[in-house]
Amino acid sequence: MSLQWVTSQLEELELMLAVFPAHGEMEVDLEWQQLARSYLDGKASPPPTLQYRIRPPLDQLQLELTVQLPLQYPTQPPEVFARANQLDRSQQKILNDELAEYVSSIERGQTCIYTVVSWLQDNVHKYINPIEPVTTPVPAPPDKTYSRFWIYSHHIYSKTKRKDMLSLADEYRVTGFMLSGKPGIVCVEGDKDDCEHWWADVKAMNWKKIVVKKAEDFPIGSEFVRKFSNFEEITFHGSSRGSDHHMDMGEFYKYLNDHDCSYVFVDYFGMSGRPAS
Repeated sequence: MSLQWVTSQLEELELMLAVFPAHGEMEVDLEWQQLARSYLDGKASPPPTLQYRIRPPLDQLQLELTVQLPLQYPTQPPEVFARANQLDRSQQKILNDELAEYVSSIERGQTCIYTVVSWLQDNVHKYINPIEPVTTPVPAPPDKTYSRFWIYSHHIYSKTKRKDMLSLADEYRVTGFMLSGKPGIVCVEGDKDDCEHWWADVKAMNWKKIVVKKAEDFPIGSEFVRKFSNFEEITFHGSSRGSDHHMDMGEFYKYLNDHDCSYVFVDYFGMSGRPAS
């Protein structure tokens, strides 16, 4: 890890802490600063990936920016995701799509989080539409359709993303699991609309690769039985290569088998699995 990368990240973090000093405006593990300084002094190994949240003050609006910096930042773009209490799901998606475009337009090599926060403060109100009063009768909701999404990611390491995925599962009332490590495997199940909204929010985060490998839909009138009672994070670490933790395939297959869904193993890996001995 380059000394210059760590220096730039440390200097920017200290700037952001100075800009947002009030309680609750920044959420960060301050131990990272100590690890970074020790590394720059030649007394420690490189610090881990830096991630934090910023809640800049805005009138009548609660805005939160989640930041994760790749090890090569600022020569690589940051991963950022914004939320605001007055945005609905579609407005939030549009905001994050355009935020990603803005970040990609910034010249690499210079720190940019303060610039990103400023852009949000200047632009977030544009995505809030006034709510029109309902003047027509609201039709009765249709019968529910249920779904189960099987999702594959190149890896799931980020503490911030894992925390957000768990929080979104509670918000949208979906059940399933998230297998962190490399690769990352996720299952969400429940009402089809809830699954789709959860997936839209998660997909909007910055990923190296994340796709739905298999989608199971249960039409109106068919029997739908949840395989999972809640949404949980699981880990089955096998071999390690550097900072990559690869899953234990046998343990993962056993977990699927215990939840009556081992059939999906072949969809992920192209082969039948077997339990760990």
